[in-house]
This record gives sequence, C-alpha cells and structure tokens, in this order.
Amino acid sequence: MFGLADRLFAIALSSYIDLGTDILVTVAFFQRKEYDWGRASLTCVSLGPSFQVLFAWLQYHRQRFRKSKLKMICALCGFLPIIEVRCGEE
Repeated sequence: MFGLADRLFAIALSSYIDLGTDILVTVAFFQRKEYDWGRASLTCVSLGPSFQVLFAWLQYHRQRFRKSKLKMICALCGFLPIIEVRCGEE
C-alpha cells in the first residue's frame, strides 16, 4: 500500500517531532539556569544533523559543488533518504 519513500517520510516526520521535543527540553534547561544540562542537551540535539551533513558531504563531495551542496542541505533537513529513493540513487 505504501512505498518505501512514504515510510521514510513517516520516519523523518517522527524524527522531526522528536527533535522538536528535544529542543523544548533544551530551552527549558537554559530557562531554569541549568546551563550544564542545557549544553549537554544542545550537544545531543546537534549531533544528529551534523552527522547527516558530514556523511552526505563524504558521499557527494566529488560531484559538482551545486549538487553536493543541495544534497547536504537535504541531509540537514532530513529528506535526503527520501530523495535518494525517489530518484533511484540508493
């Protein structure tokens, strides 16, 4: 009934919802002046997107700059797996 891209989109959507709650928790730590917990939470929140961009760059850096930049932006937004499946790149 649903294709692979649809399932990947659902997973990406749930990841964004989780990321949103993580950001809210991070903001709450800083508002309560619990800076150590806030920095730790901020580190954890930023690691996922950072690794996505890093691995997209490692995979696509030999292509044209414009195409590799677009892939890295898509990786940062969490949509790169969906685009790769739709275009048949994976």
